[in-house]
Amino acid sequence: MADIEVPAGDPRTAAERLRPFMNNPEVWRPIDPELLDLTLEERARFEMAAVLDLWIDSITTAEAARVAAMDWTYTDADGGRWGFSPGKIHLGDITLPLPFQFGPNPSRINELRERDWEWMELQRGAVAAAVEQSWKDRARAIRERMDAARAVARGDSVRRPPGT
Repeated sequence: MADIEVPAGDPRTAAERLRPFMNNPEVWRPIDPELLDLTLEERARFEMAAVLDLWIDSITTAEAARVAAMDWTYTDADGGRWGFSPGKIHLGDITLPLPFQFGPNPSRINELRERDWEWMELQRGAVAAAVEQSWKDRARAIRERMDAARAVARGDSVRRPPGT
């Protein structure tokens, strides 16, 4: 039986044949204009989704920090976990559930109290600033109303700047 000659095909590997090249028409196909035009509602939804993603990331980070502050464990060279975590006692490879929770690590309690105190001071300062601004706005409005009443009483048709 004679050998059948198989014509040499494409010398590229399967991966090379699947990878698009710059001369591939699919790479340069125009984008559908409907995909580029967003309504105001769609833009608002995308912006809201981005803000929510950032918020969820910060909440997740804060929760991870809270859990880490409550974790009083260490891992030994054999991979056994020893210590206390919320609701559990870890004794090497054995974990026992607890009916109660522990507070923050005592070495960090002062740091946490100081952080809470600073936050409350910032909140009090913000409220005080808002009250003070409200008083200033109210005083300015009363002065303007009194000046307008005096101008009408004097018969001024043109409002004069203060101090003239």
